[in-house]
Amino acid sequence: MEFRWLRWLTGLMLGTAVTLIILIAAGTFDPKPIGKLQWERPLPSQTIAANSQYIIWLAAAPEGNYSLCLMTSYQSGESDLLYGLAIGDEEDFWVTAVSPLGYAAVWEQQSALSVEHFAFQPWPHVRPDENEIWLNVVDGRIIIRLNRELLWQGEVDLDSGQIGLWLESFGETAVVNFPTLQIFAVKDTQN
Repeated sequence: MEFRWLRWLTGLMLGTAVTLIILIAAGTFDPKPIGKLQWERPLPSQTIAANSQYIIWLAAAPEGNYSLCLMTSYQSGESDLLYGLAIGDEEDFWVTAVSPLGYAAVWEQQSALSVEHFAFQPWPHVRPDENEIWLNVVDGRIIIRLNRELLWQGEVDLDSGQIGLWLESFGETAVVNFPTLQIFAVKDTQN
């Protein structure tokens, strides 16, 4: 009688494990965007000039809660560089950036003051070629995922502004692809 109970329990545990593996592989527990897709565009490759940094502003950020998903792809040239997503305006903005050398960073620029939230450092989920930067802004909080893994989250004072690309080379010229930028929002705010 004990063996039947033990077989039943073993079968139940095995069935549960297989079900969880299938659900995880299917992406059931992956983060979901906030709202509906409002804007999706492939972006042209960007050449980053030697020893320079700049933002290319692309679109207005939605008001309220929203999600951004930026696909990035290192193409050629200098590998000691940072590229990624910027939100804000010319004076005050947030940047989430990656490097093909395996580094990531999150910082906030407030006029002349820079505040590091996730200091430029190696992070195991950064890939040398393609990366996905996922940013959710929800009720005064920002949640940043890199390749679906939580990178950083915290309170923000972020008014609506612009969405842009951050480009910075610490050496020679480089080329980076941005295959797609997606903007999700609860309200239809994009043209």
